[in-house]
Amino acid sequence: TRRAVLDGLEDGRKVVLERSLHLGIERNGWTTNLRGPRFGQDFLLRAAVAKDQIYVAIPEEAVYPIGRVDRDGRPLDGRNRYRIRIPANDPPPVDAFWSITAYDDAGYMVENPIQRYSIGDRTRGLVRGSDGSIEILLQHEPPAAGGSGNWLPVPAAPFYLMMRLYVPRQPALNGSWVPPAIEKIVH
Repeated sequence: TRRAVLDGLEDGRKVVLERSLHLGIERNGWTTNLRGPRFGQDFLLRAAVAKDQIYVAIPEEAVYPIGRVDRDGRPLDGRNRYRIRIPANDPPPVDAFWSITAYDDAGYMVENPIQRYSIGDRTRGLVRGSDGSIEILLQHEPPAAGGSGNWLPVPAAPFYLMMRLYVPRQPALNGSWVPPAIEKIVH
């Protein structure tokens, strides 16, 4: 009986994990639940959201895209390097602010040498390209000298990202805005 209960718990964990990878709209490595805490009778969505985003606001206050895979569908792992490029002409559509936070696979922020746990439009020292774009680097090791302004440290292991869009505008609320791709950097 004990083994059956433990097997059932493990099966349930796997079902919730799988649902957490598919919260709603899926694009560029992000999955976005546009219902917020309005779950109705969808108890599996409720469990999946609780797994990675236990306290969610209504969508009109905040939307929380989750990134667990890169744009090609490969799981994020800090033994690789990634980038997210936010074009100057297509920033996250918000009336308050946006940020991206990195978590280890268990859902905890990871200690890092610059004590940066999120990056967003309010980050001090954020560097813009000559075209006004923002390129965020996601990697475990520090970038080359002088390149840490847009570095979001990640663990040297599987991790995930949570984007927070506070007071989102209509394109974020109706799903027409697409979060920028999580691109694996290949060298």
